[in-house]
Amino acid sequence: MINNLAEQQSFVNFRDSKLTMLLKHSLEGNCKTTLICTVDNHEDTASTLRFAQRAKKIETRAVKNVALSKRDLERIVQDLTEEN
Repeated sequence: MINNLAEQQSFVNFRDSKLTMLLKHSLEGNCKTTLICTVDNHEDTASTLRFAQRAKKIETRAVKNVALSKRDLERIVQDLTEEN
């Protein structure tokens, strides 16, 4: 799952993992995300570091949301109505 995001594949199934299901909006959305991986025992160290290495390759592009004026919204609705 994390590999799919890192490789920027077109479809990512977030249901494969509980962790990625929880992080879905942060990993694919329009936001900046910080991930902190902590290591507390020797058994989980390797898998945690592999996860962090793969997660580091994920690229998201946050874009500032711009509020549209009422006139712009009305024009968009009108264009979509005509198109429909």
